[in-house]
Amino acid sequence: MDDSVRLMKGGKDGPVIIAGNADKSEMAKRLSLPRGDDDHMPPKEKPQPTEQEIALIHWWITSGAPFDKKVKDLQQPEEIKPALLALQNVQEKKIIVPDIPGEPVAKANDEAIKKLKNIGAVVEPVAQNTNYMAANFVTVTNPGDKEIQLLLPLKQQLIELKLGGAHITDSALLVIAQFKNLMRLQLDYTKITDKGLANLKALQNLRYLNLVGTAVTENGVLQLKDLKNLRSIYLYQSGVKKSEWSDLKKAFPKTLIDSGGYTVPFLPTDTMEVKPPKTKQ
Repeated sequence: MDDSVRLMKGGKDGPVIIAGNADKSEMAKRLSLPRGDDDHMPPKEKPQPTEQEIALIHWWITSGAPFDKKVKDLQQPEEIKPALLALQNVQEKKIIVPDIPGEPVAKANDEAIKKLKNIGAVVEPVAQNTNYMAANFVTVTNPGDKEIQLLLPLKQQLIELKLGGAHITDSALLVIAQFKNLMRLQLDYTKITDKGLANLKALQNLRYLNLVGTAVTENGVLQLKDLKNLRSIYLYQSGVKKSEWSDLKKAFPKTLIDSGGYTVPFLPTDTMEVKPPKTKQ
């Protein structure tokens, strides 16, 4: 990342940024991985970007990843404006929610962790010298409500849970509601509904919630408005209607409500041509 040319060229594994497509850009993918994942960036022992900063990186890449434009020159969807304002309003008192709870917790049950790993789940400490854990079910074959029960012995230690694409229903949320220390929860492309979402009102430490591709509606999301630490809700391709976004933003004034699906016109100036160095004859 020494300069723009090297950044766009990428490394030995290929490009890290695909201008105009954040979902396929390796940089955006690695930022979104659980901190315990080996491919997560930045390294888990380094300072981590906020959810708003990650949202801005996604927006910049989706906008063509230009290096020769100012923020004012780019189209600014309503959902990205709170993140931009947060960078500008330096005098506003910043509410800091720690990545790890301040209270120590006992070590997780080794047998419970072994059972989870036996079904393919990735279960790891979120950082060195802590007993708080992250669980990722992305490598589990067809995980469902039954497999979520295996997490119960870790209900005190679990602060990150990734269930994107899992075959879970509202029944799983009855279990997840018992994870009182949970801070990050990914439920994207699952079969949960508004009824199940009501159970998450018990998660007072929740700060990040991914509901992309679910059937949840505005009424379901509004059930969570009393979660004071909630900083980001991702609702792209959900049951929330376009006309309801403004109401949600009023109900969650301190929360980034991300609708995704940014539509930014493609401009020739948004791309960069990288040429190999000239070789001596």
